[in-house]
Amino acid sequence: MARQSIRGDEVIAISPELIRELAPAEGIERIERALEIKETVMMGLRLSRGIVQEEFRRRFGVGIADIYGPTVQDLEGLGLLEQSAQAVLLTRRGRLLSNEVFVRLFA
Repeated sequence: MARQSIRGDEVIAISPELIRELAPAEGIERIERALEIKETVMMGLRLSRGIVQEEFRRRFGVGIADIYGPTVQDLEGLGLLEQSAQAVLLTRRGRLLSNEVFVRLFA
């Protein structure tokens, strides 16, 4: 590994051998579409912005309501989810009970 200074900034050069050594041993894991949707929903709901409706529709070709409609409505009624034209997100209460939300969505 070589070190040099360029205008006071330190630059570290890493050898290609080290990069190959640090790279994952396995290839890319391919997952089924249904699992990708579930993973996207679970990760999206953990974000403060929630799942952006338009991004979801663009990625999967369907809306969240098309897949989880009645369950989302039930969770809204329980005060665990909020749904708007822009996003679906966990409420404050939903964040505390997020495991319950995920169990109901993916049952």
